[in-house]
Amino acid sequence: MVSSSLGSSEMQTASNQSDAGKPAASVTPAQSISAPYTLGVYDAGHPAANLALDALDDLKAEQIVTFDLRGRSNVCEFMVVASGRSNTHVGSLAENLNKRFKAEKSEVLSMAGTEQRDWVVFDANSVVVHIFRPEVRRFYQLEKMWDPSFELADPGALGWDSGDGEADPDGELSDGPVLNHAPML
Repeated sequence: MVSSSLGSSEMQTASNQSDAGKPAASVTPAQSISAPYTLGVYDAGHPAANLALDALDDLKAEQIVTFDLRGRSNVCEFMVVASGRSNTHVGSLAENLNKRFKAEKSEVLSMAGTEQRDWVVFDANSVVVHIFRPEVRRFYQLEKMWDPSFELADPGALGWDSGDGEADPDGELSDGPVLNHAPML
């Protein structure tokens, strides 16, 4: 397990002097837009997040990243992003998530993208899980929504290749992924 919180609440304050020499109102402290994240499987301290992480780990999901969005989003408390090696693997990961949540009688609001299995979105209310094929994940770079500086440690592990057998360091795709559709919730 590797842990990082690259964007943990950096506070910025400022105050200015008015022309008359009196202090002006200070600027309200602002949090960084980056959300703390963890790479790999760990104890998130949240039952639904732990269930999702365990279900993904059971079937060997790759490059699992969990963003702790508590206090940053009204949509969910955790966002988990993972990759499957193929359409079949993505579909199996999604099916396992669904089975595990139903077995635990945990709330599942929706699951989309299971027909094409390029990108499956699993919405369990407080936890939203995105499972991608590697090239689709690279194209959308969903992690950058919560941390603009986010980079996976080994893009080559996700098949992010420029066609010359080397991992593409700038993360650019020449033609984009073959994608039947983006999942709609």
